[in-house]
Amino acid sequence: MLNLRREGVVYEGAIPPAPEPRLAAVTILVVDDEDVILRLYSRFLGKGGRRVLVAGNGWVGLELARRERPDLIVLDINMAGMDGLTVFKHLQADPLTAGIRVILVTGLDVPATMLEAAASHLHIGEVHKKEAPLPLLGARVEAKLAARVRPVLNENLCQVALPGAAPVVLPPKRFQLLKELMSSPQGVSCARLLNAVWAGL
Repeated sequence: MLNLRREGVVYEGAIPPAPEPRLAAVTILVVDDEDVILRLYSRFLGKGGRRVLVAGNGWVGLELARRERPDLIVLDINMAGMDGLTVFKHLQADPLTAGIRVILVTGLDVPATMLEAAASHLHIGEVHKKEAPLPLLGARVEAKLAARVRPVLNENLCQVALPGAAPVVLPPKRFQLLKELMSSPQGVSCARLLNAVWAGL
């Protein structure tokens, strides 16, 4: 049996191979060092056919986030080794993960005003308390997912599609431009775009 404290797992199996392109599937990553929370959140958030990945520590969480590019991360603040705030800062600093929505959770007895101040400083919006009812977490997850509609790109065919919509074929240069812009939610310099899209012209 896998030790969830040391290894990231899909709730019903081992770490999966690199994912196949998906048009409508939603992937949620839960990062927490408590086995009970991992199992509870996996069952609850996996309803409706959603794909739930779990990681038992911050290092594995970062690895899975970079490789799987989940639509949403539910991230515990108080973890041994690398705490959730450090994980969040690493996610924001990496162009591959900076655009992923995050919900921070905590079981600590911290005043609500302090949690709100921390969330505001990190531009997260809110921090979920673990003792709060699961439907509240579900509502927060739904709100985050609704605000994050990420197009799916097919590089081989230069296609782009929104979840549930038919793919659209773009001219190669426009497709490359879109890909570069999507790769960095914080902004892309003109020099980088010129080099990536129009290099060699």
